[in-house]
Amino acid sequence: MSVLSTVVISLEPQSPTVISLVNALSALGFKAEVFSAIDGRSAMPDLRDAESVDQKMSVLRRRSELTTSEVGCFLSHARVIQQAFDNGVDKLLILEDDVEVLAGFVEVVDAIVTLPSEVEMVRLMGLKRRRRKTIATLAGSWQLVRPLRGWCGAQAYVMNRPAMDKFLRQYQRISMPVDGFYDCFWETDIRAYGVEPHVAAERKHVSSIAKPWGTMAPSRMTEIRWHMFKLYRGVLMRYYRLANYSDFYPNTLPDPSIKFPRSNPD
Repeated sequence: MSVLSTVVISLEPQSPTVISLVNALSALGFKAEVFSAIDGRSAMPDLRDAESVDQKMSVLRRRSELTTSEVGCFLSHARVIQQAFDNGVDKLLILEDDVEVLAGFVEVVDAIVTLPSEVEMVRLMGLKRRRRKTIATLAGSWQLVRPLRGWCGAQAYVMNRPAMDKFLRQYQRISMPVDGFYDCFWETDIRAYGVEPHVAAERKHVSSIAKPWGTMAPSRMTEIRWHMFKLYRGVLMRYYRLANYSDFYPNTLPDPSIKFPRSNPD
């Protein structure tokens, strides 16, 4: 059984950017496989028998339908996770091709591999500053934290077999982007953590994933349903946090010195 498998997801596996990332990982001791991403840029990707896209639920969740590129991104992560799970991988490191590794990457990933099984998923970076509980020191100045809400982003993370199993049992009805799926930990029960300071960052680039926000004009009824569903989800989230009180409390905001933006912001 493989302890840690490393996969880079890319729509352009032979691009200089991907080759550079793979070489950087190799220099750090990580043998990365490149997975050809599911392409949803021009049409809805092919789905497997148990999979479906629930656009009604997507509109209920965020007042817009999923784009085909968002579905392709979700399926790319799903295919990688399924492959790793079927191959008996114990810990899976997933990187999208728009990231760069930062100082502490090796030490932090090595520490994550040794964590107990209840730490099911660890994001190596995030795009949102959230209140969080500091759980433990991973290496040097790097801390394992438990965010009170989702960090946003699925560019770089490690997950273990329990997390893979939970993902594979629940993902088939796709109604949100993959990072939104991870952010809804109170629905999936995937025990999601993060690393501070981050050990990966998103490069400045033009995203291939079209975003629907601002392109639709929700009806009054859509707005009402969205607000009601948001309230319902908020109740579920708070109940989950109270039921797992010691995992989330006490918590604080990150120190201002801990940077959350992309590596080369506009």
